[in-house]
Amino acid sequence: MVHLRKRYAVLLVALGGTTLALEIALRLLTPLPLTDFAEATWDPHLLYRVPKILGANANGFRESSDEGAVIAAIGDSFTFGFGVGVAASWPELVEAQSGRTVYNYSAPSYNVYQYDYLVKHALNQGAEEVIVGFYPANDLRLQVCKVLELEYWQDLIAAEGLDPSGCSEPEKNFKDFKKEEGAGLPYSMTYWGLDNSAFFCVLYSASAKLRQALPYNKDEYIFAQGVPFAKARMKYRLYQTNLEDEIVQASYNNSLKLFLKMRDLAEERGARFMVLVIPAKFQIARDVLREEGFEIPELLEESGASVQRLEDAYMEFFEENGIPALSAAENLRALYRKSLHEGTEAYPRDDEHPREAGYAAIAEAAMELRQSAEER
Repeated sequence: MVHLRKRYAVLLVALGGTTLALEIALRLLTPLPLTDFAEATWDPHLLYRVPKILGANANGFRESSDEGAVIAAIGDSFTFGFGVGVAASWPELVEAQSGRTVYNYSAPSYNVYQYDYLVKHALNQGAEEVIVGFYPANDLRLQVCKVLELEYWQDLIAAEGLDPSGCSEPEKNFKDFKKEEGAGLPYSMTYWGLDNSAFFCVLYSASAKLRQALPYNKDEYIFAQGVPFAKARMKYRLYQTNLEDEIVQASYNNSLKLFLKMRDLAEERGARFMVLVIPAKFQIARDVLREEGFEIPELLEESGASVQRLEDAYMEFFEENGIPALSAAENLRALYRKSLHEGTEAYPRDDEHPREAGYAAIAEAAMELRQSAEER
């Protein structure tokens, strides 16, 4: 027994030494980070910046130009252009189409609180137009608790009449959701860049590619006209956008106050403030499949409807308060309809971020929004 224990001990030491050697080698040879939030840096106002991913600059924004652009694009991963090259992001496309400089102030998983701070910052840099790329499906929820714990926001909660209660359960739900996606330990180790491990980064990336290459597990997806939707993600979205939920209602009311604050600040500076609403994949699929006469699975129907109710509430609020706003839904529906008939993919299998054509459709909506705001 003692001999066996020694053998196990030697094996564990050897395994640990091999892992350490691989870690050192990977740090020397691999262009880290390999996951979206690896090596994120702390920020006292924004909570985090991601200065090393997907072409982001030292400030954590996906920009090569200097600040002080005419147009400021502010948002989360949909504005950042997650899943496509920099040139295919909608802010870059708007810059090319408008002939005016656009600075992309966005990062994956930013929320409406961070938008408020960035609007003020962009206006201080001289922006004449501000377009917030707003994704109602999760911009009330992701990282809200962590943001509101910052001293900067603690000071503003009372001053702005915000409700600090609308955050704790969604944060727990987000963690549970990530576990359901199968991200597990590699994700948790790289999420904030704490204990960042190159070895686990590689394992995470390899496992993600392997999952994409494997055949569908029919139990984990629902299929609408052959298009797969992950059940866990859709359940999360459905829970997340339920306006009857007290936490969602508190977050929603906070966001209304922040949008009014952003609008008023822009008006004070003589700038134009606009909101580009980006619909969820589930809304788009539900609408198009219904129009085409296909049977819609119940989970897809419920998830799409819940997000649509939230978007409708925001659009009504923007209209009542004189905030120029436009949903990119019409443009994305046209793209999704085309993809159905041509057998192509408007969206990846497990992700709500569109492919390049989808970002181009969002850019078209942004240009329409700018035009309508100029005519008001």
